[in-house]
Formats: sequence, structure tokens, C-alpha cells
Amino acid sequence: MKIGEYKQMMSNLTRPGTPEQNKKAEENNKKYLADRKAKTLKEYGLDKPLIVNNGNIQTEKQFTKELPIEEQPGYDVSKDQNLFRRIKMYSSEDLGAEFDKAITAEDEALKKLGRDPMNILQRNNVKKFDNNDPSTYPSNPE
Repeated sequence: MKIGEYKQMMSNLTRPGTPEQNKKAEENNKKYLADRKAKTLKEYGLDKPLIVNNGNIQTEKQFTKELPIEEQPGYDVSKDQNLFRRIKMYSSEDLGAEFDKAITAEDEALKKLGRDPMNILQRNNVKKFDNNDPSTYPSNPE
């Protein structure tokens, strides 16, 4: 028997723990790795299903952010604070580009009053702090 084979045999024979303890330790390790993977996926927003939109892979938040307010899930036009938006939704005729500008102006006025017409999917989309990205700094007003 060679020296290396002897050392390997001895380390195998003298390893700590019983087979039950080793099995439990292995299960704990698997659970830890699964939790770690889930936490990492959630941190990067990949725990939810991805959507392919015009060839771009996006999360649900990114996809709904690009949609107009009217097309987003959970939007109820009867509860919208924006009067012009409700008129446009209930009207059967085309009101033109000027009416869209009026809707945008009303959105801005509601924001100044503290009543944001965005739904909850848009309000919860806050960028995480990134030391290399000045737009995420807390002191940045944008």
C-alpha cells in the first residue's frame, strides 16, 4: 500500500460523525444552498417569471412600467383620480393629441398635490442604491 492510499484510507475511516449525522449535515447544506439561490434570484428580480417583449427579456415590473396606465393589471378606470383619463376611456370617439397633452398635464398637477395617478406596480419600482450610478444617490432629486 502506498503512502497516499494509506492516508486516504485513514481519513475515510476516521471521519467524524455517524452516517445519520452526515446525512443530516448534507440535507442542511442542500437547504442552505437552495435558500441562498432563492435569495440571490429575488435580489436581482429574477424570482418571478420573465416576459419576452419584442425580443427583449424583461421582468413583470419592467414590462408593466412600459405599458400605459390603462393597460396595467389591477387598473380600475372608475377609481382613477384623473378626470381627463376617465373621459378618454369612456368616450367612443378619438379626442386627439391635445387631449393626451391635457391628460399629461393633469397627471403632473396631481403629482404636485401628492396624489400620484400611478398604480402600485409603478410606485414600488424604486432603483436600488448603486455606488457607481449617480442617479441612485439619495441626494439626487431625480
